Amino acid sequence: MEDKRLEGIVEKLKARYGENLAAIVIFGSYVLGLYKEGKSDIDSIILIKERAGIEDLAAEGTRLFQEMTEERLSVQEFNVLFEYEADLYERGRFTSWATMQKQKGCEVAYKTREFEEFLERLKRKPLEKGKVLKTVREKDDFDLKVYLGEAEGFRKTVCLFGHLRRKLQILNYYTDNQLEFDYDDCLRSVFNLLDREDVKKLENLNGKYKSRQILDKDGVEEYVALSKRMTPIVERVLKE
Repeated sequence: MEDKRLEGIVEKLKARYGENLAAIVIFGSYVLGLYKEGKSDIDSIILIKERAGIEDLAAEGTRLFQEMTEERLSVQEFNVLFEYEADLYERGRFTSWATMQKQKGCEVAYKTREFEEFLERLKRKPLEKGKVLKTVREKDDFDLKVYLGEAEGFRKTVCLFGHLRRKLQILNYYTDNQLEFDYDDCLRSVFNLLDREDVKKLENLNGKYKSRQILDKDGVEEYVALSKRMTPIVERVLKE
């Protein structure tokens, strides 16, 4: 069922943007095999080749989200390809940079030559450590204070899972020089950097995420504290 829906999404976006469509990238529960009919959304990044009269990219993404509720398409980012690339490097957006390069992280539902060239550039050019560190600190503030405060129910679990997975991915890449997306793979790679009890808690969080468990107040506070303990470790690795 999901494949047919995805095919429909691709056709609608091709009809809407024509030759200006550069790529449709799907990630999240759909790619991880955790999609639940009626509960999950199809998270996406939509990239076009040029603005072509679209003045407000964020507003266009919002319109798409509103118009494609039946398909459950969640447009997490709508951007021009070269602007998206520049933003990845300027802001040190490690998760986006890594996700684009790993099959476990995303599924490219539609691509063009321009997008393939973009992927090749990502492979050749790493992010600056200082900018990645700045993003880690900014995400600590935003995810743990703003997003987590606004999220309800299972969204709190999703927030913390994604937040901690980012730190595991960063630790894995900058200690092992291997780009991995999968939460379990990264945790196995860097467990020696972490306290044994924190490793167990991280393992448990993965199980809670996969089973769509809602964290209670104590559980949320526990993982917020764990994240704060991980930040100095990430900082040390990025400064080496």
